[in-house]
Amino acid sequence: YRKKLKALRDFQIDVKDLIDIPNIYALVYSGIIPRFEYTAKDVVTGTTFLAYAYEQIEINSIRFGQAIFEHLGRFGIHSSEITFQTDNGSEFIGCIFKKEPSAFTEMVEKTYHGKHQTIPVGKKEYLGSVESFHDRIEDEFYDIETFNSLSEFLGKAWSFILYWNLDRENLELKKTPFRLIKEKCHILDPGIANFQPFILDEMKTLWPDYLQKSVPYVA
Repeated sequence: YRKKLKALRDFQIDVKDLIDIPNIYALVYSGIIPRFEYTAKDVVTGTTFLAYAYEQIEINSIRFGQAIFEHLGRFGIHSSEITFQTDNGSEFIGCIFKKEPSAFTEMVEKTYHGKHQTIPVGKKEYLGSVESFHDRIEDEFYDIETFNSLSEFLGKAWSFILYWNLDRENLELKKTPFRLIKEKCHILDPGIANFQPFILDEMKTLWPDYLQKSVPYVA
């Protein structure tokens, strides 16, 4: 299945609820850090992008999707080549009784001319790649780091995603995501792996606000 796909064109997107992680429960419960992690993982290279949200709602999914399209477009990957695969959560498909495509689907397919496909109901294994990342980030980041503020949380999350994309070798392929990008996409700029985590709820507009975000702490 993986060999049939093109690198940085097929992303699995899912939302991880952080409320059940003991190490950060108090921070999440008190609202100091967001409850939801929005994650997009490229099936071929393992390149992963993160953002956070206080609410798991469709507008935040739209903001996250658009940020990914715009980021990849800066490196010559046209949005029409990209597929987003998600589950059937309301944050992606809207109301389950609605017959028309959701606003998220319309953003993907009408605005950016990409493709949005959903997995069969109850078949979470179809999102196995991003689910595997959720297990890894819990073990290697949330369970072991300490956070004293939102800015420190975002800064450390940024450091972790840079480590994941640039330095951490895939256990199966024995290569880092960026090395696979160089081999399969011939993109030599490490900036492709530098997707700074941000708060989706705070975006007054979809994309320009993302460019203005800054994080004062980088490990």
